[in-house]
Amino acid sequence: MASVFESYGLNRGEFDVLASLRRAGPPFALGPTRLSEGLLLSTAAMTNRIDNLERMGLVRRRPDPGDRRQVQVELTPRGRKLVDEAFPALIAEDERLLLALSPGEREALGSLLRIVLTAWETAGLC
Repeated sequence: MASVFESYGLNRGEFDVLASLRRAGPPFALGPTRLSEGLLLSTAAMTNRIDNLERMGLVRRRPDPGDRRQVQVELTPRGRKLVDEAFPALIAEDERLLLALSPGEREALGSLLRIVLTAWETAGLC
């Protein structure tokens, strides 16, 4: 997966921020605290990621329209284009990795992952 991220000039953490903003839907913006909580990061680590992505022109900080004392991190058109291009490449890589599993093994993996995700959601971890 790292090679796919690298081919887009990103690392996994940077992609996670871009993907979170993309999933938020229009206007593709979230507060830094919400981003850090959603990605289980410290606010310092999130600030570092946002700074890097902002230098790359993939996100920008803007005043929160609901509370001018706060900021939101917004996906730029360039950032949206990049994440939209990278996502299918990541899906293709996932598919390539799963070729080692039989259809039954894929189903079993899916079932196990659903159990783990349900437990995380119940515990408030995602």
